Amino acid sequence: MIRTVQALSLGIFAISLLAAPTVAGETSPAPEMLFIARHLDVLSFPNSIGPRRRPGAKTLMDYGFTQFRAKANRVEANEDDGQWYFAIELVADHGDSKELCVTDQATNGGTYATRSLIKVRLGADGLFHATNTPVEGNSC
Repeated sequence: MIRTVQALSLGIFAISLLAAPTVAGETSPAPEMLFIARHLDVLSFPNSIGPRRRPGAKTLMDYGFTQFRAKANRVEANEDDGQWYFAIELVADHGDSKELCVTDQATNGGTYATRSLIKVRLGADGLFHATNTPVEGNSC
């Protein structure tokens, strides 16, 4: 009986490890923020990725941002080569829309650095798209 319980506990633990995201520094509600960051259509608002636009590429991961670190209501993403940095922070959650503060910064010695407050909605394509609705009352 004890071995059965131990085996069952070990199995549940293994399944929980497989289901858990592999993100450094993760705390709740980090999984939701990680989902938003990985599914943000970065071409739906002005940022440094615009000039690098390519067919079919829309997310940070599509543009080489594969190193994600989630902390509560913020996700930081870096390119593999360390040349660019994005941070996405949840400012307000209105259920069907969210207000995000987006930091876009060169980390290659350049001076490019911006912070933008955007409102996003989840689209039918599974990506969060910036709306043209001005965000009032909050700032980055």
